[in-house]
Amino acid sequence: MKEKRTSLVTLLVAGGVLAPCLAWYMAGSRAAHEQAERLREAPLQLARLETDRLAFHVAMRLESLREAEARRPYTDYRAQGEPLKPGCLLEEPLGGSPLAMGPSDPLVWAHFQIDSVGQLTLPHSPVESEDRGTPASSSMISSTVAEELECAAADYLASIQRSTPSMGRRIVDAPEGMVIVGPFSWHTATIKNAPALVALREVVTPSAVLSQGWVVNHEILAELVADAPYPATIRPGIPAGDGQAALPLSRQEWTVELDLSEPVAQAEIEAAAIHGRFRLNFALGAIAALLAGTAIVFLVRRAERLAAERARFAASAAHELRTPLAGLRLYGEMLAEGLGSPHKREDYARRISDEANRLGRVVANVMGFSQLQRDGVQVKTCRGNLAEATRASVEQLRPAIEAAGAHIELYLDGDAPETEFDQDAVHQILQNLLDNAEKYTRESEDRRIDVRVAANGSGPVLSVRDHGPGVDQDIRRRLFAPFTRSSHADAPAGLGVGLALVRALAEAQGATVSHRAGDGGGALFSVTFPPAS
Repeated sequence: MKEKRTSLVTLLVAGGVLAPCLAWYMAGSRAAHEQAERLREAPLQLARLETDRLAFHVAMRLESLREAEARRPYTDYRAQGEPLKPGCLLEEPLGGSPLAMGPSDPLVWAHFQIDSVGQLTLPHSPVESEDRGTPASSSMISSTVAEELECAAADYLASIQRSTPSMGRRIVDAPEGMVIVGPFSWHTATIKNAPALVALREVVTPSAVLSQGWVVNHEILAELVADAPYPATIRPGIPAGDGQAALPLSRQEWTVELDLSEPVAQAEIEAAAIHGRFRLNFALGAIAALLAGTAIVFLVRRAERLAAERARFAASAAHELRTPLAGLRLYGEMLAEGLGSPHKREDYARRISDEANRLGRVVANVMGFSQLQRDGVQVKTCRGNLAEATRASVEQLRPAIEAAGAHIELYLDGDAPETEFDQDAVHQILQNLLDNAEKYTRESEDRRIDVRVAANGSGPVLSVRDHGPGVDQDIRRRLFAPFTRSSHADAPAGLGVGLALVRALAEAQGATVSHRAGDGGGALFSVTFPPAS
């Protein structure tokens, strides 16, 4: 029944611990996951807002430039000299053009015109002066770049022939006749092995069909996104993931892209740290809850054990008291009624005295244990000779012990130093140790009990040794705990508090008590006193 009750308590405690832990884990895990997801999403949300802002800003700047260039007269693109010859680095016009000194807008890398036979010319003029020096390097186009622009213009003209566009065209009444000027449209070309954004338009004159255009300066274009929170680039192609937004350019697909590798990695580190902290906190909390539950189970079991031990103590005390009382009543009635042999009256009286002494020892142990549980042991020490005090106590206890069939041998060391001790406490220690030695050697052939007071390096030592079976191995670790008794069925009756009182009385006097197996068998109990100060 006791085991079932303990198991039920254990199950209830386990349920009371596991259920809150599980609920805490579920709620905490969900909260940690949500917080981690918010951290992961933060750079992505910022990137979406920033890429949309940057794409709009770049598109507005490019559209403003396209509208400004569309208002420029087509004649500004004409070269005033001979066309660019293959292999030449610069075209050298003779006259002045508004574009002769190079582009006025830093976003334009170079203006150009391609005639009907596919030859590219530049409107700039390399005029040297003390003020201006040579033309800007942005207007210098190599023959390789010229060929790349010519290819782009050819593709543009081919696309016009296929689609026959009409919107955005305007007619100009020029001295040479009616001229049709088409709108600028965006194209992607490869210049110096890198993608470049090029604006192209068709100009139809009475004598030729021309392609005019300008190249966007990619370095200046990159500066438009320099204020982004993460490294940003502008590239051809469509958006393919987070941190990318399309530039709203007609007929061309370009994308503003943010490099999110660093913020995403940092967010992953912080998210992992959140999960790690949650797991650590949960583990610590679970361990604390487990320890608390274990402590509760331990306390419940300890309370049940103490209750059982107290019940056993009460039963043992009742038995220990009943036995001498029965003897006292028996021999008292025999003396009162004149029963038995008249020659044995002295024996009856001695038996009554022995039973009274036994009853007194039981009562003393019960009262001593009660005091130990309530207030602890109180002693009054004074300096004296431990050997002489031991002699007096042994002589007082000897008759009862030897009447039970045991024999006490006393060994006193005259060189034992004086110490501080309580005479009554020493007497009670000897009484309990001698009673135990007598009880546990009743089945032994050698019933000698050696009582010795010897000098030690630190103080006198009082020892009691029997020659019985010794202390069971399974109770040696808790030998001086209350209610500790041998588990053998044939073990003598007792309260199980004698050795607990011995330790309490010894420690109250500043002494220490120990046990070890005697040489050749039996048990040896030693009480080591400190030297007198």
